[in-house]
Amino acid sequence: MNIQKINLFTPNNKVHLQEHKNKTQPQPRFSNLPMMAYRDYNISFGERLFRTPANFFEQDFNRQNMPLTMKKYLFSDYEDRQNMPPIQMLKLVFDDINLAKNLDEVQYLYPEEPLFEKLSDEPKIKARTGVIAEIEMMREEGKTLFKNGQDNLGFYILKKIYLEGKSLKEINNDFKKDISVHYNGLSSIQYDTLAAYGIRFPKNSFWKSFLATRQDFPYTYKPRKPIE
Repeated sequence: MNIQKINLFTPNNKVHLQEHKNKTQPQPRFSNLPMMAYRDYNISFGERLFRTPANFFEQDFNRQNMPLTMKKYLFSDYEDRQNMPPIQMLKLVFDDINLAKNLDEVQYLYPEEPLFEKLSDEPKIKARTGVIAEIEMMREEGKTLFKNGQDNLGFYILKKIYLEGKSLKEINNDFKKDISVHYNGLSSIQYDTLAAYGIRFPKNSFWKSFLATRQDFPYTYKPRKPIE
């Protein structure tokens, strides 16, 4: 199946982002399969067999604790969108992060998302130890932090969470592979690192449930209509 690109914002975000820069610099059928209720969000593999995205979204702790942007998208056409895999929906609603170059621009693109309200490209905590301090000590002109030429640690972390749906452990595994040779030996990213950039994971009850079901729906769902 192929997912249809959905523009979550009107008018077009590319136009608005440019103005901001100038100013500032077939649905799966499971009707015959058992529908077991979640007991909690520490779900074993066996307990998740035959679950559907609809079963995931009907749980109150998932509905109430998902990111606001995701919740608005889901409930604007719940009958249809409840059938979309949660990981697909997360990536879809936050896809405009790809239009941004830093955390400031992400905040501009998602002004109503509470999880992004404290984002800052400049660490708010003056770290004397840890990965942020180490990066500053090792920084040299012309030598970027990442192999792809990027240099913004906070933006890297945010994309790993909201575009890839990864845990802190998974982010650190990728981080070791993605940093350039000039920064070998850096400490791991910690929760304090996220806090310095104003980055937050979604609420814990939703996020644990989300991570537990990422691999359960290996298909792409095509919604019947874009968001109005």
